[in-house]
Amino acid sequence: LSNVGVTSDTLGHAIQRFQKEADRFFHAIESLPASCANAILAKFERVFLDPIGLPRRKWFKHILQAPGFYLGYAAEVFPGIQQAITEKNRSLALQEIQRAADIVQAASRELAKIAACSGEELMAVA
Repeated sequence: LSNVGVTSDTLGHAIQRFQKEADRFFHAIESLPASCANAILAKFERVFLDPIGLPRRKWFKHILQAPGFYLGYAAEVFPGIQQAITEKNRSLALQEIQRAADIVQAASRELAKIAACSGEELMAVA
């Protein structure tokens, strides 16, 4: 990111919190039947969709992964950020980092809510 003069501290902190909540989440669902755990994970995955879509590719909604703008079908992690860096577009990089951080923080909050549920409540979520 230094090639566009951007820091990723905001996103880094969001990812660290997400990792902590993910540990709690997986501990909460580990005793569930696999079909229930999979259903919960499938619903949770939708947290990473942004209705706005990616820059110049509004049809791709997933903030964590999507085909790279310059890679054809090859996937990129944080594709909006990758695109901004490749284009050396500092303002887009800042915008995409903040957007990714906001969505990762929302995902952390969702994980915390799920992890706080009892086994019966989790079965109902699935």
